[in-house]
Amino acid sequence: MKDMIALTGHTPSYGLAAWRSTHPPSETTAPVLERLLAAGGWRLQPEWPRTAEGS
Repeated sequence: MKDMIALTGHTPSYGLAAWRSTHPPSETTAPVLERLLAAGGWRLQPEWPRTAEGS
C-alpha cells in the first residue's frame, strides 16, 4: 500500500516529506482501504504503509 491512500489519522505524503509536514492528517479513510481492512487483507503496523502482513 502506497502512502497515497487516505487513512484516518495518518497524513499521506505521496512520497514527499514536505507534503506531510504541511498537511494535516486525513479525517476519513478511503473506501477501498476500508474494504481491504474489513476483509482482513491488511494489518496496520507502526511502519504502515510499507509492511503487508506475511511479507
